[in-house]
Amino acid sequence: TASDLIDDASELFDELPRLEDVAEYVIVDTPGTSEMIRQVFLRADVAIIPTKAGKAEADPLVAGVRILRQAQEIRNGRPRAHVVLSQVGKRFRNTRAMKDLATKLNMPLAQTALYFTPRHPEACDNGTFIWDMGADAQGFASDIDALFYELLPETRPRVQLVNSAG
Repeated sequence: TASDLIDDASELFDELPRLEDVAEYVIVDTPGTSEMIRQVFLRADVAIIPTKAGKAEADPLVAGVRILRQAQEIRNGRPRAHVVLSQVGKRFRNTRAMKDLATKLNMPLAQTALYFTPRHPEACDNGTFIWDMGADAQGFASDIDALFYELLPETRPRVQLVNSAG
């Protein structure tokens, strides 16, 4: 909720250990400011670095990976990280360019990409999640599930088979 937002980098750094004590997973979605990202990378076990496809996105990706590498140097290789293509098109030339940039930066690229849907701008304008926006947005919810199952396989629901034949 809005009252739960932490917009100060030092406060975020101090608050993360407390959140880890009360939750199995803590997911931090932070703006691209270098100080906020640095604080998250200094505490995180896993970093997901989303990037859109486009020339304007290349510099922020390079800067984010630089901060990640600094944190990994301090923390002996942690956090484990992946680049995730977000709001991209399946056949966009810029999507291929961002995949190539991730490779050039020696960054693992998630196989699951989050493809653009016309609901993205509407969700941003309304401050809501796309998957809460009706049946036509449910495909995006499936993509989010697939992404988390890929990057955090331990989150995949377990199915227990029971033989009821007696």
